[in-house]
Amino acid sequence: MRAALAAVWLASALLCASAAVARDDAKPPNILLIVTDQHHHRALGAAGEPVVQTPSLDRLASQGIRFTAGYSNYPVCGPARYAMFTGHYPTELGTFDNEVAPRPGFRHIQSYLADAGYFTASVGKLHYAPYGETHGFEHVYHHEFLIDASGISHYAPWLAMRLRERGLPPPPPLLEPSKDWYLTVSGLTGTNPLPEELTAEAWTTDKALRMIARAQAEQRPFFVHASYFPPHHPYVPLPKYLDLYRDAEMKLPHSFYAAPGAKPFGGLSEADFREIRRHYFGSVSQVDHQIGRLLDGLDALGLAGDTLVFFVSDHGDLMGEFRLLTKSEPYEGSIRIPFLVRWPGRIEPGRVSGAPVSLVDVLPTILDAAGIPIPPQLRGQSILPLARGEETSPGERNAYALEVSVKPFRFLVVREERWKLTCRPRVDGSCEYRLVDLVADPDELDDRSTDPAARAHRDRLAAKLDAFWRRESAFVPSGPLPTRLPRARIDLPVKN
Repeated sequence: MRAALAAVWLASALLCASAAVARDDAKPPNILLIVTDQHHHRALGAAGEPVVQTPSLDRLASQGIRFTAGYSNYPVCGPARYAMFTGHYPTELGTFDNEVAPRPGFRHIQSYLADAGYFTASVGKLHYAPYGETHGFEHVYHHEFLIDASGISHYAPWLAMRLRERGLPPPPPLLEPSKDWYLTVSGLTGTNPLPEELTAEAWTTDKALRMIARAQAEQRPFFVHASYFPPHHPYVPLPKYLDLYRDAEMKLPHSFYAAPGAKPFGGLSEADFREIRRHYFGSVSQVDHQIGRLLDGLDALGLAGDTLVFFVSDHGDLMGEFRLLTKSEPYEGSIRIPFLVRWPGRIEPGRVSGAPVSLVDVLPTILDAAGIPIPPQLRGQSILPLARGEETSPGERNAYALEVSVKPFRFLVVREERWKLTCRPRVDGSCEYRLVDLVADPDELDDRSTDPAARAHRDRLAAKLDAFWRRESAFVPSGPLPTRLPRARIDLPVKN
């Protein structure tokens, strides 16, 4: 079976490469930015996870480059997405939490590309505050949250109409009527009762493909942002995708057992974590299927060879690491993300790079590919030189992550090729460091911060973190941090 899949992937890669030969290199590339929410960096087969089934993402990785050290700059949905779209850290943007709009004066991907003549569209979870607006996109189809948790969605009225046409009842609420729903297995897991073609994931794919076809009809290069809510909690895949893992062994991370004194997230048991992991993988496989439909759509339209495809997530999901779930922690499960790029004819298929990259690198990379000058004030760098195989000196590239939901900050992180240093603030303002060698210790079990043999690494990275925070702290207000706005219900009309 694996051999057959490999043959299919190779044939597809050769098809993309042959299409690129005939491409006019002076023509700006189409750009498809695919984003999932809360996607663990190991939750794809190409990353070596033996259980998860992600044939579409594995195919994408085989046709381009996979960065093994991809990072979210801020493991919270909204701030991470603003960093990705602007090339600036959330501290400078002032986006310290969800539902906080950035300070004025920052340009976003869609703005640069619209000025260059691109057709721009966003479908699915944009997560820009205030919600329900176009935010500079030419076309927007919103679906921000669960259909029963808010009305910030073009999908919700579309679904209601389709269900009425079929004589079907509305789906039951996905959330328990409890403020602590995310601390229980019954609140965190379930199954989606809808036909697959009526799910939000299928709707997002259909609309994205429609936007791509419309751009082609208008003979314009496109920038389409296709963003999916899964595998974010609650983990509610269709039964067919959950069934893929009925008999699979759900191994928990080594760090789950290395933290015996730590209280598990929400008081959940080991069996609870295994069941949650099963539903999480089901959600990953469900969204992987829709990503496959997107890639197949590009092939069917003859656009694969002319399209730069980015696949990232806004942040990860701890999935049991150190007995935790979800995000907002400096551990790898929270801040590290899958990071795939395909550009036939420009990126050699099947490349793997260990160079640290992060969400602030997405915008400069897209500008570089589109032939648009990269503003010098952007904090990220284009990754195209890395994708072409250009070497970097040790320590030349770094990835930074932080969270500033409380003052002075919750944590700071810097990652080099091998070493990662975390700083948590003490009461006296000094750093409580944690240093790990991610090559020798990928599960982050051994803190080397006080090891004399690793002192030089700690001091080098501490100096980088200090310089990073000196710059970023200047943007943190002296008074209270901006707080999220009350999430008003926004009922959006059906958009066909």
